[in-house]
Amino acid sequence: MSKGATFTFDLMRLLYQGQAIPNLADNAGSSPIPQIIVGLHYADPGEGGNQSTNEAVYSGYIRAAVPRTAGGWTVGAGGATTNAGTVSWPANSNAGSVATGAYWSTSVSTGASKILHSGPMTTPLAITVGITPTSDPGDLDITED
Repeated sequence: MSKGATFTFDLMRLLYQGQAIPNLADNAGSSPIPQIIVGLHYADPGEGGNQSTNEAVYSGYIRAAVPRTAGGWTVGAGGATTNAGTVSWPANSNAGSVATGAYWSTSVSTGASKILHSGPMTTPLAITVGITPTSDPGDLDITED
């Protein structure tokens, strides 16, 4: 069974932009989450995985933080969501460390955290020494089913 398009739009705005769903959910807690954490993965973390599953490993890597606002994420009709700006992870600082970023995931915390959404990169990223992996605006396509 699927969700209604209007509710899906509201849900994605709540998750990615911190916009309340009137009479159902709000973002007015004492310390609402200010950002969405975006991980980079060398393989699909899968629906049963967490943000550490198949996560990229290279010298200097940390997950990217994207503001949980309309400036960080675009939510369109039916809830189609994507990154509003460029998402960048730190450059690889070790010539002996090579990685491929083939998938991404989103979460609200660090560590082995729950994945909100994940998907393949539009173009896999070859991360060699000195390379700063980036995802252009609109590359992280999120849909609800």
